[in-house]
Amino acid sequence: MSKRVMALGKRLRAKDDLTSATIDVDCKQEYRWPQDDINCLVTYVCQGGKMFERIVFATDGSEHAQRAQVIARDLARIHKAKLFVVHAYPSLSDFLGFKEYSSIATHRIANGQKILDETVEELNSYGLEVETELLEGPTAEAILHVAEARKADLIVLGARGLGTLTGLMLGSVSQKVLQHAPCPVLVAR
Repeated sequence: MSKRVMALGKRLRAKDDLTSATIDVDCKQEYRWPQDDINCLVTYVCQGGKMFERIVFATDGSEHAQRAQVIARDLARIHKAKLFVVHAYPSLSDFLGFKEYSSIATHRIANGQKILDETVEELNSYGLEVETELLEGPTAEAILHVAEARKADLIVLGARGLGTLTGLMLGSVSQKVLQHAPCPVLVAR
């Protein structure tokens, strides 16, 4: 399925009316995100079926991830897409041999599962088809692995997460995903 994308308009602030992005082919639909800091109108059209059938949404529970969740949720609703929610926690291999290994592992897994459970609970209230992936290891690699394994049409993630270098304009995870993704990537700020 070929897609031709053309962006119209400029980036507008919440006080402005809207931003338009058009994907120009056969059918046409419109949707608005009516939130304080997300004011945009997306007009999309698709040729030969849905534009997005499988969307990967990466979350760490941060503010940027919650903004990305709204976008992923709405795109999944619009396109009737399956949503894969991914959370990765840092590798535990450095703790092998320590007596605290078990409690650290239990804590990280429980924290990751809590983030996924809260996300899925909210997404299920919209009637979406959702699968979760809780992975150990580098976050960007985990996201890219899931996107490739699930043949994702789109990856949605926040610009910055809960990492220690929160002052960067674009987080290292989102930057790496943008550079190596097998599909389009939407980064929410």
